[in-house]
Amino acid sequence: MSVEAATELLSEATLRFIIRDGFDIKTVTKLTRDVAACIEAALIVRDRTCAVPGCPKRLGLERDHRCVDFGDDGPTELDNLVRLCPEHHNLKTHGGWRLEGKPGAWKWVAPAHPKSANYIARARKLAAAKGRANVARQRNHPQRD
Repeated sequence: MSVEAATELLSEATLRFIIRDGFDIKTVTKLTRDVAACIEAALIVRDRTCAVPGCPKRLGLERDHRCVDFGDDGPTELDNLVRLCPEHHNLKTHGGWRLEGKPGAWKWVAPAHPKSANYIARARKLAAAKGRANVARQRNHPQRD
């Protein structure tokens, strides 16, 4: 379909296009938590709902380093990222749950000894407090190049 035809059909709608012939999006990676715009767009297209099988949530999805956590030097690239609802993100991050497989065939795997809801809530609050402290520390003591 031509761009002109698509524009006519969609009137004044806002679109984001992913050009498949432009470059291999799987070659885009970053060493920071910042997600490149092209990867963000690909994630939105790929993970329209929470990636956990059976979870229909679409709003408020959070990005997560799926295979190798960012804290363990996991790369910020498409194959290592997934979109999860906040509840499943907390279970994965603080409860030991895992998302295995690949897009379209994910498996949500429980830990051998699941953590309690209270443990997960406390761990989430502690992580949020540490994150706020790190932001404040960086604001008060910026690193110089």
